[in-house]
Amino acid sequence: MLTALQEVEDNLVLADQLRQQAEWQQRALQAARRNLEITQDQYRAGTASYLAVVTAQTAAYTSESSWLALRDRQLAAVNQLLKNIAGRWQPV
Repeated sequence: MLTALQEVEDNLVLADQLRQQAEWQQRALQAARRNLEITQDQYRAGTASYLAVVTAQTAAYTSESSWLALRDRQLAAVNQLLKNIAGRWQPV
């Protein structure tokens, strides 16, 4: 019983930590996307190089990939939490 409670508590903590990390990563993603928009506008205006656009794209894609990986880990942690809460439930 104590092991089950500890597993639930551990998964609650993990799910909350991953939620917070995902929120921060989402903010970073929004900033990277905004930076990409600005860099593309500068490129169209002739004040930025194409290399700057590619660099901004790479940063945005990397940020999005990190956010998606965190969301995946977050959903897996919530799934494990639900399994731990349900215990060894068997349908009748």
